[in-house]
Amino acid sequence: MKTKQIFSLVLTVLVLTSSMVVAQTKAGSDKVVFDVNMHCEACQKKIEKNIAFEKGVKVMEVSLENKTVALNYDAKKTSPEK
Repeated sequence: MKTKQIFSLVLTVLVLTSSMVVAQTKAGSDKVVFDVNMHCEACQKKIEKNIAFEKGVKVMEVSLENKTVALNYDAKKTSPEK
């Protein structure tokens, strides 16, 4: 009986801790959308290749059709000016 209580307590602590970590990572993320002057797939690939090395960039969406680049980034590591 005591083993079940301890197991339940440990499981509850693990679940609560993991949800707090997820909340912290989402809170530190900002999003910005840039209008860019790209005309071909080579331009798109060049942007994707170069931005991938920028510290703090988490998610990148490059749209050749809309001529935009949307970035989710960690505001502590980078800024839109960089």
